[in-house]
Amino acid sequence: MVKPYNNTRAIENATKLHTDAKTLIFECLNEYEETRNNDTLLCFKVWEKQGLDLEKLEEQIEKSIIYNPETIIRHRAFIQNVEYKYLPTRISVLIKRKIKEAAIRKYYATTPDIITSWEQVRYCIK
Repeated sequence: MVKPYNNTRAIENATKLHTDAKTLIFECLNEYEETRNNDTLLCFKVWEKQGLDLEKLEEQIEKSIIYNPETIIRHRAFIQNVEYKYLPTRISVLIKRKIKEAAIRKYYATTPDIITSWEQVRYCIK
């Protein structure tokens, strides 16, 4: 008799992988401000923290040692668009990513030197 497949372990591994990815992405967004505006730089900073070795890149990709760029970008989007943390620092990126006005106001209320007023963003949209 064939035992039924138990995918509990696979689900636990996938959950841990995504939790680890989100934690690492969160760290990069915190440590490197420009990664909030640039997904390519964010990918490289995450890979750098994972110990990316360009000479062994093909092997690392094959063994899934480094995160897929889509995973990194999805987690960045969730952190910024759902949790409203580590928002972009450039107005053009805020507009491009369509971050909600209320979230921008709340986030930058303590750092007015980055974006002095919502009027700057409205001016850029017109």
